[in-house]
Amino acid sequence: MEEGELVPFQLTVARIEKAYKDAVSQGLKVKGIVLINPNNPLGDIYTPELLQDILEFAHKHQLHVLCDEIYALSVFDKASKFQSVLTLPSLPDPARTYVMWGFSKDFCISGFRCGVLITKNDRLKSFLNLASFYGAVPAPVHNMLKVIIEDTEWLDNVFFPTNQQRMAQAYKLCTDSLERLGLQYHPSKAGFFVWADFSPYLKTKNVENEIELFKQFVSAGVYIVPGTEMYAIETGWFRIIFTLPEELIVKAFERIERVIKAVEKS
Repeated sequence: MEEGELVPFQLTVARIEKAYKDAVSQGLKVKGIVLINPNNPLGDIYTPELLQDILEFAHKHQLHVLCDEIYALSVFDKASKFQSVLTLPSLPDPARTYVMWGFSKDFCISGFRCGVLITKNDRLKSFLNLASFYGAVPAPVHNMLKVIIEDTEWLDNVFFPTNQQRMAQAYKLCTDSLERLGLQYHPSKAGFFVWADFSPYLKTKNVENEIELFKQFVSAGVYIVPGTEMYAIETGWFRIIFTLPEELIVKAFERIERVIKAVEKS
């Protein structure tokens, strides 16, 4: 944790400003900020106040801000609430603020490959209108998605509540399993993942040993993503996807347990 942070991995404007200054000092030209909210892999949800502060910082430095909100409807923590950047009272720089969303995560239909970009940037809209000729979503997919989103009663009263309840149950099973094994993790509120600390099972905390542990997990038949692949500064953290049937989660942790016990004995 850095000064001013209340929890590990907390996003703050001070952290963003430090990264910005570090990049500039290296001679890099910073063009924008990519903000994933809810966050992947942490499962954090950013407050409207933080979003506003980030946008103000970006406006001050003439930076573009791309807000990826693809997990917006995948909030399973009942005490938490997601608010889109579009709900803010005002955007400091509307022409440099963009919001992305897609059906693949929230609707569990990744194969449909349909996303949305919301922007007030006329130059970008002009470009996208031309580029869409080469990557348009097929009309049958459009029609199927239209039928789905028009059934708001089913979505609001059946699909989303059921999906979020199942996510909460799977998350609890996953975190209970981590606690049983004595592993620390970052509490998640949204998304499909838990950020778990396997650093006690690294011979030394470096990228090589993290990748070696990853290979051991793969050999045991379980695939969890090493933090190195997600640009984590600290080694030893892994992203675990928990949105699976209960029996598969149980089986996965049996395999994880075999690996870490083998590491302890070596």
